[in-house]
Amino acid sequence: MSSSPERDFVLDHLDDLHADLEAWVRIPSISADPAHAPDVAASAEWLAEALRRTGFPTVEIWPTPGAPAVFAEWPSSDPDAPVALVYGHHDVQPVDPPELWVHPPFEPTRVDGPDGPELHGRGASDDKGVLIVHLLGLRAHLAATDRDTPGVTVKLLIEGEEESGSPHFAALLQERRDRLDCDVVVVSDTGMAAPDVPSAVTAMRGLADAEITLRGPKVDLHSGSFGGAVPNPCMRWPSCWPSCTTSRAGSRCPGSTTRCARCPIASARS
Repeated sequence: MSSSPERDFVLDHLDDLHADLEAWVRIPSISADPAHAPDVAASAEWLAEALRRTGFPTVEIWPTPGAPAVFAEWPSSDPDAPVALVYGHHDVQPVDPPELWVHPPFEPTRVDGPDGPELHGRGASDDKGVLIVHLLGLRAHLAATDRDTPGVTVKLLIEGEEESGSPHFAALLQERRDRLDCDVVVVSDTGMAAPDVPSAVTAMRGLADAEITLRGPKVDLHSGSFGGAVPNPCMRWPSCWPSCTTSRAGSRCPGSTTRCARCPIASARS
């Protein structure tokens, strides 16, 4: 891979990155376990201090009814510069069962992997390791360009409940809407195609949930007399769902409470 001032800076300061990541991984910020709420708060405090060390002039910890989020902003000196908002999370998944771990989950351990040295520990990749790279990358950008502010205005919003379903994140976005204006959102919770292949993820699938109620006759019907003539919800459901969706996973039903006319059960009832 060709060299560049930014790359050279990163390689010269890898020890800084490793030291920061190891310190952060030692904090057991498990958001799904109430017993670790103080640790999640400590994780937010650690990140806030790391952002201040990096040079961010604005760093705030945003409380929620659950775990805190961290917000930071570093405006560009160029008034016409675009604004990039980086999203990530500082909480981690539970570690149960602990006896299956080769190394203790919150004691970061360096091991030789198939593609070179690896750091093993809960959160070393998801998502603390991914986020910590932004701090060193920003330092490299400033050093290589001899700037004292980034080339674009950088905002970070790092939540503390992603691994437990983000129950308070939507409300936080609404509450802090005036602070989050941007031109692009960079979701920094993705992966790379390979260790030596820089990768930019342009789209991800989300989650969708639904509550579906199927109604049939209110009383038992004799299958010998009514079987086939009266739809049985259990039997008709497999053909109902495909008829309510498109080939691109869209819905043919415009509203969540709107009966889909294409559904065999709905058609039979009507």
